[in-house]
Amino acid sequence: MFSMFLFRQDQILQLREMLQAPGPGAVLVRGPKLMGKSTLVRQALSRRPSTWLQGSPLPAPLLAREHGARFAVGDGPDSPVDGWSGFSAGLRHHLDLGSLDGSVLVWDRADRLLRDPRWRQMLQEVWTELRLRARPVHLVFIVRAPPPPRALEFLAPRGSPLPEFRVGPLGLREATARIPGWSPARRIAAFSLLGGEPAVWDRVDPEVRFSTNLVRLFLEPGAPLRRFVDERFQVPGLNPERTLAIVNSLSHGAREWGDIKEAAMVFKTISELGPYMKGLSDDGMMESRRSLDAAPGGRRRRHRLIPPLLASWHGLVRPRLAELDGGASPRRVWKETIRPGVDALVARRLPDLVADHLLRHGEENLHARARETGSLWGEGVDIPVAGILKNGGAVYGTTSWEDPGPDAVGALARQVAETRYGYGREARTLILFSARPVSWAVERSVARRGDAVLLGPRHLVGNHARSGE
Repeated sequence: MFSMFLFRQDQILQLREMLQAPGPGAVLVRGPKLMGKSTLVRQALSRRPSTWLQGSPLPAPLLAREHGARFAVGDGPDSPVDGWSGFSAGLRHHLDLGSLDGSVLVWDRADRLLRDPRWRQMLQEVWTELRLRARPVHLVFIVRAPPPPRALEFLAPRGSPLPEFRVGPLGLREATARIPGWSPARRIAAFSLLGGEPAVWDRVDPEVRFSTNLVRLFLEPGAPLRRFVDERFQVPGLNPERTLAIVNSLSHGAREWGDIKEAAMVFKTISELGPYMKGLSDDGMMESRRSLDAAPGGRRRRHRLIPPLLASWHGLVRPRLAELDGGASPRRVWKETIRPGVDALVARRLPDLVADHLLRHGEENLHARARETGSLWGEGVDIPVAGILKNGGAVYGTTSWEDPGPDAVGALARQVAETRYGYGREARTLILFSARPVSWAVERSVARRGDAVLLGPRHLVGNHARSGE
């Protein structure tokens, strides 16, 4: 099977460098489930000796006994009360012998362990021993969520936070690099629907068409993504039906509280949304943003689903499951009811793709990457992409999946004149992104301005994508 870790080489090398620093040391590896955190750590360790300890749903005393068996010394204590102390004694015995020098201790799935005070006490004892003896041993903790406040502060270097390595979704170029036969626009559409989930892209067949892949992945009986989405994005909260109603409204383009309430149709007042919105945000499924020029205490926000796959599933596929389960032809359902909605969903994702391009590869078109990106909105202003470059220049952008029209640049310039974001900066650049070939009139309107740049799909996917549609 093709492995997405071919495109994580920079991350593997970065983590390997952390683990090769003089010990003792500790690193937190964090990221959503099914993102490949454990595999990435194994790749970074290469042939280095390591001991893996798995967290599990077992009660703490049983888990302590299970871990303690890995470092047993004679008849060590194994009662529920002193289970972790027995583990600590055995581990320190091996440290005394030097048998762990140069190795890495990995606690995988450590989220529950980080909330166990007895485990943390044991870990602090072991860490004190490592520090006193300057043992060249590294500890790695693999987790999904941030640890409880101050839970691991004793592991951090003085005056610095604990080194943290985040494993997130792949970017557009990395995820779609294995399908160079698809046109740049098709690669953008596929990424807008599937996102950067490595486990999803491992299932994409580069030898068949975009539409065929989506039918096989989502719609056919036994399609691999039928259960994947619900397993990957478990709905939080005690009332998942209400949370799903919010997810559904966000997946169809609702962005502000009033619009979300109206589309969800299960909330009597806007205030009822609060706990459910917070749950989605805490679980990394939703993001809330202020306009870049908003005051720090401004309350007006726009909201969006972070994982593209979650939006495409709930916006396009989930409403058709009953029809598909009833025996409807997957290809007919795709052609008649799902395909017509793809363009609108992809168009909503374009601002995020352009903003991410500026952060990752802005120097290719603007001589510098962006140090911040976002959107601008307010009275008379709705600019989907804006930011400040690392060289100090300001950028303002608009995006279109179809031909943007001959006045697109002029309309953007008039909106820029209404905002003070970036005011007074020497360089101010207008970006016009169009996923389709633009007319000669649009090209001429861009060329006439010295402060405008025209971007297309090939700029986003990189120089190795083939041209054409």
